[in-house]
Amino acid sequence: MLTSSIVQFLGWIAFPVCAFLLGNVLRPFFNSYSNEKGKNLATKEDIAQLTKIAEGIKAEISDEVWDRQEQWKLKRDSIQNAVIALHDMESALTELNSCFAVPPGLCDESTREKQEVMQRDALARFLECSIKYQRTMLMVDLVVGIQLSKILSDYFQFANPLAVRIMMEKKPVIESEANRKRAEMRKAVIKSAREALGIKDAGEIMVYQSADAY
Repeated sequence: MLTSSIVQFLGWIAFPVCAFLLGNVLRPFFNSYSNEKGKNLATKEDIAQLTKIAEGIKAEISDEVWDRQEQWKLKRDSIQNAVIALHDMESALTELNSCFAVPPGLCDESTREKQEVMQRDALARFLECSIKYQRTMLMVDLVVGIQLSKILSDYFQFANPLAVRIMMEKKPVIESEANRKRAEMRKAVIKSAREALGIKDAGEIMVYQSADAY
C-alpha cells in the first residue's frame, strides 16, 4: 500500500517536471534547430534561384557575343570579297584592253586568228568578273553599308563602259587619264574598306598597282 502511494506521488511530480523541461529547457533547443533548418533550406533555395538567374544572364550574354562575332565575320568576309572582286575586274579589264593593242592589219592570218581567240577569252573573263563584282556589291550593301557600296558602284559604272568601248571600237581605249581615274577609285575603295573594318590609317594608302601599269 505504501509502495503504491509512493509511485502515485512520483507520477504526480514527474508530469510537471517533464512539462517544465519541455517548456523551458528543450523547447528553445528545438526552436533553434527548427530555425536553423529553415535558414539552411532558404539559403539553398536562394542559391538555386541565383544560380538559375546567373546561368540565364550568361546564356543571354553568350548569344549576344556570338551574334556580334558572326556579324563581324560576315562583314569582314564581304569586304574582303569585294576587294578581291575589284582586283579581278581590274585585271580582266587590263587584259581585255591589251588584247587590242596590235591592229589586225599588222598581223598575218594565223596571228590574227590567235588574237581573236585571246580577245574572246579576255571578254569572257571580264564578263565573269563583272558578274562576280555585282554580286559582291549587293552583299556589301546588305551587311556593310551604303558608303562602301556606293564607291564600289561608282567604280563599276566607270569601268564597265570602258570594256564596252574596247569591244565596239576594237582598239585600246584606256589612256593615261582613264588610268588616273581608275587609280583614284581604287584608292577610294580601299580607304572606305579600311574605315568599315575599323582599321586605323597608318598613312598614305598604297595602291596595289601603279596606274602607269595599265
